[in-house]
Amino acid sequence: MKASATPSWSPDGNRIVFVAGRERAGRQQIYSISAYGGGETRLTNLDTGIWFPHWAPDGSQILFTNQQVVLYVMEADGSDVHALLDDGHVNHPRPERRTGPGP
Repeated sequence: MKASATPSWSPDGNRIVFVAGRERAGRQQIYSISAYGGGETRLTNLDTGIWFPHWAPDGSQILFTNQQVVLYVMEADGSDVHALLDDGHVNHPRPERRTGPGP
């Protein structure tokens, strides 16, 4: 069994995400496992290794970076992986900003 690193507990305490190089030599990916044991699932399959997964405060998303220090976000189930910052540019659409007074 290969080493795992940088665990991060979900806000509700039910899941743990971590990085490990289980299937692709030298390419660490993010895995999720039940905090109670079993149910390991690979969440990413990127060409570069991944570092430092962290849960969003509401548990809906996971933020992480890769070896090229690109900042990514994905849904907690591993879907919708996309770069937030790449070469200093924001890639994720932002919500519209209000210019007038609030409701």
